[in-house]
Amino acid sequence: MGRVVRTHGRIWGALATTVATTGLAYAQQAASVGTLDGHTDPVYGVAWSPDGKTIATAGFDNTVRLWDAATRKNLKVLDGHSKIVLGVAFSPDGSKLASGSLDHSARIWDLPPTAPARTIDGNSGIVAALAVKPDGKQAAVVSGKAVKVWDLAKGEAVKDLPEHAGDVLSASWRQDGAQLATGDKSRAIRLWKADFAPEGVIEVPGGEVQGLAYVPGKPLLASAGSDGLARLWQIPPVAAKKIDAKAPAQVFAASADGTKVATAGADKIVRIWKPDDGALVKELPAAGQPVVALALKGDGALIAVATGDKIVQVFQTADAKSTAKSAALASPVSALSFRADGQQVAVGGEDGVIQILGAADGKPVKELKGHAAKLQALGFHPGDGAQLVSGSADKSVKLWNVNDAKVVREFAGHGEPVVSVQISRDGARLATGSADKTARVWSLADAKLLATLGGHPGAVSSVSLSADGKRAVTTSTDAHVHYWEVDGGRELQTVVEHQGAVAGATILADNATILSAGADGSLRIGKPSAVRIFAGHEGPIQAIAAHPNGAWLFTASNDKSVRQFDVETGAVVRTLAGHGDVVRAVVVTADGAKVVSGGDDKIVRVWNPVDGKLLLTSAPLPAAVLALASSHDGKLAAVGLADGSTRLFDLAATDPAKAEIRSLPGAGPIRALVFTADPRGLWTAGTDKAIRVWNVGAADAAKTLAGHTQQVYGVAWSPDGAQLASAAADKSVRQWDVAKGTQIREIKAHANVVYAVAYSRKGDLLLTGGDDGLVKYWNAADGKELRVSKGHGAPVYSLSVHPDGARVASGSVDKTIRIWNIADGKELNKLDGHPDDVYSVAFSPDGKLLVSVGWGGSIFFWDVATAKALGSQKLPQGVMAYNVAWSPDGKSIVVAGSNDKAHIFKLP
Repeated sequence: MGRVVRTHGRIWGALATTVATTGLAYAQQAASVGTLDGHTDPVYGVAWSPDGKTIATAGFDNTVRLWDAATRKNLKVLDGHSKIVLGVAFSPDGSKLASGSLDHSARIWDLPPTAPARTIDGNSGIVAALAVKPDGKQAAVVSGKAVKVWDLAKGEAVKDLPEHAGDVLSASWRQDGAQLATGDKSRAIRLWKADFAPEGVIEVPGGEVQGLAYVPGKPLLASAGSDGLARLWQIPPVAAKKIDAKAPAQVFAASADGTKVATAGADKIVRIWKPDDGALVKELPAAGQPVVALALKGDGALIAVATGDKIVQVFQTADAKSTAKSAALASPVSALSFRADGQQVAVGGEDGVIQILGAADGKPVKELKGHAAKLQALGFHPGDGAQLVSGSADKSVKLWNVNDAKVVREFAGHGEPVVSVQISRDGARLATGSADKTARVWSLADAKLLATLGGHPGAVSSVSLSADGKRAVTTSTDAHVHYWEVDGGRELQTVVEHQGAVAGATILADNATILSAGADGSLRIGKPSAVRIFAGHEGPIQAIAAHPNGAWLFTASNDKSVRQFDVETGAVVRTLAGHGDVVRAVVVTADGAKVVSGGDDKIVRVWNPVDGKLLLTSAPLPAAVLALASSHDGKLAAVGLADGSTRLFDLAATDPAKAEIRSLPGAGPIRALVFTADPRGLWTAGTDKAIRVWNVGAADAAKTLAGHTQQVYGVAWSPDGAQLASAAADKSVRQWDVAKGTQIREIKAHANVVYAVAYSRKGDLLLTGGDDGLVKYWNAADGKELRVSKGHGAPVYSLSVHPDGARVASGSVDKTIRIWNIADGKELNKLDGHPDDVYSVAFSPDGKLLVSVGWGGSIFFWDVATAKALGSQKLPQGVMAYNVAWSPDGKSIVVAGSNDKAHIFKLP
């Protein structure tokens, strides 16, 4: 067929005689494997990638298509040419594809590879997370309890971080690269400086740390937990200030205004402290008996001290002067509380009786009876001196009207002795702590239970509310201080500070700073890292992502939803609903324009974060989505599947059929993905313990090579991939600089159409075949003609250089194939046998065979050594064969057919 320019030419003839068929004519030489179905018009060009995994086809439907050679599935349709595409050729390294078209242009397409650039082995376990430093120079690899840092330029590990106590599940770099965060199953977040020195540990209550995300532009880190909660942390954590308390603290008290705290211990000395800086204000003279209870007046000016001899004494905190002293009481003292105005002191005894003493003289004013066991805790209302709360070993909590000595109401619920009580500064809430391992928060007005603060390892020894009533701290049998969000009853943070039992803790007037006193002889003053909790999910959170604007967080959960949270308030902005199963991954594009999610329903969904609208629902994938990543330019999403493959999605696509652009193979479920700073770099990892490093990119026309004035028939790569040559109907061959996309030179090669072009194996020669029946040889360096091979009596359609580099085969309309000596252009062999025009010839990779195809659909196999035909077969009746290509292993061929298909055959 005469390549468009002839009235009886190849293309017009093909369009006129295409016949649909259902059967193939089999021959002994090659068995049909199947066809590549998808083109809507005849297939004209074929090429097999150097790694053997991909086939490219060019068609009359103006498209180039990529196919998986093993499964014959269409991987990608490359649109861009405006007319019939006549030729395709892979670059030597398989990273690019060239195509030529009737639209007068050649194009170079960047292709994601089918094999990784390198594989990194040696991880101790499943790779659970990957994080690349924002400057692209280093990556953190999480496997088992280990975190390993890699130098990306050198491709080698440069640092092993100290192991976590539990398996590490998550990792994230801060945007400035100055900090790395890693989270584990043991509920710890570890922070590392830029030089990988430890920068702090955050103990996370409630659940494993399954995801981490820094909030852009703010010193905040968000974590996702298996408890269904996301948490926000101030970073870096600041260690609490440690103050020498002079002696182990056994008894603790704090003033309501937060200006004073007091401690006492085995040395029988009461010490008054300034909470904001830990300065010692005053020491009271040593008591003759152990100090058993303390209470500070609301403004901290007075302190009541109870000792083991059943005596209560009142002192001025400024000068340690005693202002009142009681007589010995009837029962040992077990609790104290100062009325807000300082006029009275409530004293609880082991006999269950509450004595009200005058603070000025220590004399009894009134008795409150009603408890059946030891009084453990007392607390006056901070504004109404007539109201007093008591907690007892009888498990009850009572609110008293002190004026008439009657119980106003009871707060029932604790199952063990109540050991601590406190009324909030606004008088609206009551906090109680019990040996039943819980603290509870109640409405003081009606005894309604507002929250239960549970999960303590043992009895709660103290509870204290913040001034605004929104936070609480508790202490228990462990050495920890537990920090709580009251609304919802959720623990914000477990603060690990003391080396022994904690006598008590309080939240200072700023509603943020905690002071605690411990049996280790220290006071600790500091702000917890916890900022707030994001609640709303009804199942574990699998992943978390921060929006570039720093205002939103997105979480993926087992409850089949993605939720969008407001960073400042913790409120749910909206729920992105639509997934049919567990959502395991969520990512936000770098420009913030899209949110991508995926999970066990095998669907990828793309959302608009501004209004929550669903932008794309992918076609069903073959396996669950386990991981997601977005490229730095926001154009690509990498999707890690449970079947071990990674799928690349074009995020600009709106058609589900066109969204997936590539599949990358793997050996086990993909648990972690990350794009490097280079937009073409992708790391994938999973259960096979290996990391695969890929050079990826959207399969698209990277460069259009414009200059020809008529249709481009053939394209050929130089051996080093630096140049591309194109042959066209404008009588010319043009050489192109691939990197720049510019023309190097134009060679006026033939008297009419140039149909075929090829580089020599060394790249020093260009070979061309034309409508004039000639094969010509050119100096590739300067474009000068060197010699001509004459012999064909009609146009030369195809050229193939032998692997030995010494010979070239040409196929012609004269129905012959000729083999020429490249060194001198002389004819070595003439192969006769084709019944019609020879369209395409190709030497096998080992050079032992030559395959040729022709107008009538005939396929011939030739023995190169003997120049004899080994056999022939045909495509289905009426189907023309336009082009042929070998697989790199030499075991298969692919033939372009006029029936809109490419046909694959396997040799015996």
